[in-house]
Amino acid sequence: MSLGLAATGASGCDPFNEPEPAGFEQRPGSGDPTTDDAGAAGQAEVDQAAVLASIANGGYRGAGFTHATRVPCASAVATGSFVDEWVSSDSYAEYSKVQPDASDSGAHLPAGSMIVRAVVDADADVARLTIMLKGPAGYNPALGDWWFAETDPWGTPLTDDAGTLAGRLSDCYACHVPRGGDDFLFGVPLDDRPPD
Repeated sequence: MSLGLAATGASGCDPFNEPEPAGFEQRPGSGDPTTDDAGAAGQAEVDQAAVLASIANGGYRGAGFTHATRVPCASAVATGSFVDEWVSSDSYAEYSKVQPDASDSGAHLPAGSMIVRAVVDADADVARLTIMLKGPAGYNPALGDWWFAETDPWGTPLTDDAGTLAGRLSDCYACHVPRGGDDFLFGVPLDDRPPD
């Protein structure tokens, strides 16, 4: 599955008003989700249009993805919310090393890995998606090169006062930085995973 990763010359989390960590560089704000998420000259980028097209209209439920939850499980981030999760099939084994209640798994997902979390309501209807894509080396070094997005159920990025919720989202840092030993990931509780 090619997701438009290139090197060139939240989100699900609650927002925090903390300074960005060292190495953080917010993407330029064009607000257009169809353009590349290019950083400074020479910095690696992620092709947002290709990523969003791959998950649009439930694409994350098809070929190339593995269902990581047997049923929607309680969110560790948003109390009262439930998530149903899919992971790039070629990254699933590595992702499975990560557990929310343990740390320092040593997991390291390769560039191009994608995690899609469908936030569902009490009727298991998808309310929104949170997406993580492992960008190319150098894309977002302060957070393991992860790209983030929060979209509607069909894969269109949401917006807030700061712009489009896709790219190097500073709101995601406070939650994910403590999980550095797990490639900045939380994983799925063992009891909520599908049987092997």
